[in-house]
Order: sequence, then C-alpha cells, then structure tokens
Amino acid sequence: MIRLVVRTLHLFLLKYFRKASNVKRFIALTLVLVLSTATVAQASGSDLIKTLIVDGPAKYHNWKNTTPVLKEMLAASGEFSVDVATFEEGDDSYKPDFDAYDLVVVNDGFGTPSWPSATERAFESYVENGGGVVIYHAANNAWPDWKAYNEMCAIGGWGGRNEKSGPYLYMDQDGKVIRDTSPGVGGGHGKQEAFEIIVREAEHPIMKGLPKSFQHGPDELYSFLRGPAKNVTILATAHSRVGNKGSGHEEPMLMVIHHGKGRIFHTVLGHDVKQIQAGSFVTTFLRGSQWAATGEVTIPVPSDFPNQAYPPKASTEANTEANTDASAAQQDDGFTSLFNGKNFDGWYLKIRSGDAEMAKKVFQVEDGMVHVFGDGFEDGYQLNISSRSETHGLFYANKPYSRYIFKFEYKWGTKKVNNFNQFQYDAGMYYHVSNDKIWPSGLEYQIRYNSVTKENHTGDFWGGGYDWYADKDRKFQFPSEGGKLQPDRGGEHRAKADAPFHALDGEWNQCEVIVMGNKYAIHKLNGEIVNLGIDLDRSEGKVGLQSETAEIFYRNIMIKEFDKDVPIEEFLTEDQLRALKR
Repeated sequence: MIRLVVRTLHLFLLKYFRKASNVKRFIALTLVLVLSTATVAQASGSDLIKTLIVDGPAKYHNWKNTTPVLKEMLAASGEFSVDVATFEEGDDSYKPDFDAYDLVVVNDGFGTPSWPSATERAFESYVENGGGVVIYHAANNAWPDWKAYNEMCAIGGWGGRNEKSGPYLYMDQDGKVIRDTSPGVGGGHGKQEAFEIIVREAEHPIMKGLPKSFQHGPDELYSFLRGPAKNVTILATAHSRVGNKGSGHEEPMLMVIHHGKGRIFHTVLGHDVKQIQAGSFVTTFLRGSQWAATGEVTIPVPSDFPNQAYPPKASTEANTEANTDASAAQQDDGFTSLFNGKNFDGWYLKIRSGDAEMAKKVFQVEDGMVHVFGDGFEDGYQLNISSRSETHGLFYANKPYSRYIFKFEYKWGTKKVNNFNQFQYDAGMYYHVSNDKIWPSGLEYQIRYNSVTKENHTGDFWGGGYDWYADKDRKFQFPSEGGKLQPDRGGEHRAKADAPFHALDGEWNQCEVIVMGNKYAIHKLNGEIVNLGIDLDRSEGKVGLQSETAEIFYRNIMIKEFDKDVPIEEFLTEDQLRALKR
C-alpha cells in the first residue's frame, strides 16, 4: 500500500512540476527527489509485500518440498519478502503475528492438525480486517470443521465434506455458475494429465493479459469441490473428463473470494514441485498473490506464457527473448535448443522438387518461429493438383540421434495448400530417418487435424515397424486398459483420441517424442501419452519437421540426449506398465 501511494504521489508531482511557478517547482522537485529516494529504498526491500507461508503436517501433500519453492518463487519476483511458520501438532504456543504481514499463503492439507483456537481467531480477525490470503492447492482439504476458514476457501474437498458442507460449485458448458445442493461427496481427481484452462473473467486484474485459454499440467484436476461458496468469483475453469474419474463439468481452477475486508486468491493447481514450476502456475500464483495483498496487479504476463522456464533466466530481458536467443544454451532441465529462432543454423531444407530457393520460401524464420507456407503463398496454392506436391518437404537437423527426448510446439495457420482435400490439416515430425527422400524412411509423429470429421490425429504413428497395442477401434490403448497387441508392425497406427488438443483456435500444442534407440518410442501431446511403440525396427537417424497440406508454425524445438537407454519404467506409471511387453 505504501508503495502504491508513493508511486501515485510521485506521478502527480511530476505532472504538477511542469505547470507550477519556479518556487512551487522547487518545492515539488524536492518532494520528487525525496519520493524517488523512497522508491529506490522500496526496491531494495523496505516496502516489499510482507508474506508469511504457513504449513504443517499433511498426509497427501508434499508441503515440506513445495514451501521452499513457493518461497523462492515469491522472493525472485522482486515483489515479496517471505517468512515461514510451520505448525507441529500439539504446539499450543503456535501463534504467528499475522497482522505483521500483508499476505498469508496457506500450504497445509488433508490431516493437518488444528491450530490452537486463539490462533484460529487471530487469523479470522486478520482476514476480516483486510489481510490478504492465498489458498494453495491442498489447503482446501484442510480443517473441514473450521467454519470461517471454509468460507475463506469458498469450496474444498475430502475430510468428510459432503452436501452438508455446502453446494458443489462448477460451471456448465454455457459458462453458467451452478451450485448443486444434491447429496454427494466433496472432492475428487483422476490421474495427473495435461488439461486446458479457460479464462472466465478476462478483465479481472489477475487474468488481464492472459490468453483466453492455455495449457497446464500434467497435474491433478480437482473436481466435486463443495463448501459455503459465498462471495466467490470463478476466474478460470478446466474440463474434468469422465474418462479420468472426472465430473464431466467445467471445474473451478482459479477463484477470488472476499471475506470481510480481506481478499483471497484460491488456486487448486500445483500438486507437487514439478507442477508449481510450470509457467501456467508461476504466473497465475504470483499475480494472484499480489492482488490478494494489494488489490492491484503489476507483475507482467511473460511473452512466452505459459511456456516460460522456471527457475527463470537471470534477467527479464533474457527471458522475453528466449525464442530468439542465438545461442543453443544448455537448459536447466538438460534440454538443448535445436532451433535458435533466427536462422536454420544446424538444419538443412529439402523439398520434393529439389529447388533450394523454393525451399527457403516454404520454410521461413520469423519472430522466433518456423513459418511454413507463409509469405509468398496464397490460400489455395496448388490446391489438389497432386498428392506429390513439389513443396512437400522437411527441414532436417544435420546430425542423427538415437536416445533422446524431442520437444516442440506447433499451431495451425489458415492457409490450405497442395493435397489438403485428401488429408486436411496435415504435417508431421519424422525421427530415426535413414533416407531423407520425400517422403523419408523413418518413423513419423503425425500432426494432423481432420476438419471434416473433427478428429485429431496428432500423435499417430506412420511408417517403420514396432509392436503396438490398440483397442477395438484400432486406437492406441495400454494393455492394462484392455489394449491388445496388434499383428501388423507398420503403417498408420492411431493415437488415443481423448487427449486435449488445439485445432483451429490459434493456440499452441506441446508435443514430445521419447525415443530410446530401438527399444521404444513414446508419443505425448500436451503432457499426455497418446501412443507407444516397442521393439522398433531402427535405432537412430535424423529428425525433421514437415511441410505438407496447410500453413503451420513450429517453435521451441529442443532435445535432451542420453548416453545409454533409460528404462521405460521412468516414463510410465505402474498401471501403464502392467501387461506391457518389455
């Protein structure tokens, strides 16, 4: 609050200085200098948002490891100073001085012992008198019998919560808020998976500047949360899939609640350390925390949200230029950028006609991306003249690879070219390529959207040979879920059809190919495994990204190599491994 007053008065005096007489200008200038000094002092830490993280024993929440990451995340933003107060069961002396802080972040969970009653009353008084609070993930599992706390959360789960705790809060398909008072348990989630978050209050300070939807995860997607549901605004939701033990509804992911004079930001995201290091969590958590403490949000949305790296690069400038950094610097998680965002150093271009100048038109670098069929191509270029178009091609990495994880992102443009009517929106990523002809000898991670049937084919296998499991509809399915080993080892093998994806909405899809020589290949889409081949018929080769029937953009092309095979157990769950040929 002090910082906001200083900034506002500072701007007023500067404006006044331009119009005032000399004497008044002198006085105003003196005040400007004093306030400038105050601004410098606040930047050094004297007026940061004083924050307290409260945590304690929780049965199913990794509070010991998430608290240090949350603390560092807040401090690294340059907006918060952070202390921690950990409660141990039976500690009657536990009474943090809540009133000394602008913000309290609650990192407790299911089974956290109750605070001393005097501490509960002190916390209630703090919030009612204007204190800011963040309810983080499993904190909405805690203390089901504490009435005021449950009002602060608005909704929560587990701990015996049911219809007596309050209505089940969700949105229907039309975006209408539903308060369902029918009998039922409070709280549920399926296995962790990637999901799309839909912004519902785009003009709220926390959400302003965020895309209308963005990917998050893999993470737990909470559903069936119940509670008083008073004075709550749902900022963002995600669809809870019935096929993953979900509700089939749009579940609240981000909320704000008013309790007395206090502001509360409630995020159900962030099951563990990996999940809270996702850019989607970092940005919404920091902006929500600032709003809860001050009522305003000045923390910017990163230019590469939600894909920004965490921990962040050393400077904001370096972070905003991540896609166009000329160096292929080693990333903290072991990935190396293969595409520098400026040119095709380390790559070569090849199209069916062999025309090098045309290849440069097909594959163009702009704004840190590879733009396929960009400038110079009209919508309908050579449409349907041949299924073997002269502009079919790939841009290939110069060297072969064997054991690695390959990541990239893509989104569709609007132009339709070549044999579009045959395959609709079609492209792909080839790997283990032994002959770079068009089309090459290798394995393909298919990128395709059938705009006629509305089916997504991204993640399909094409070419090569491998063992593969499928359901009765010939789509990939783990054997533990009923998938059967198929007799054919080549051709087109369909990916799971229920993974979240973006088709023609201008949003990015995140793709990942995990390959261990000839042992196995895993295809992932937006964080979810959608296909798997075992006992491959090849062990190494080049990688490349394709031009075929439609305008497409590629970015964030990265690889992480391994010196030896990584067991498939490192990438699959126990259920997914069950009955799998190894």
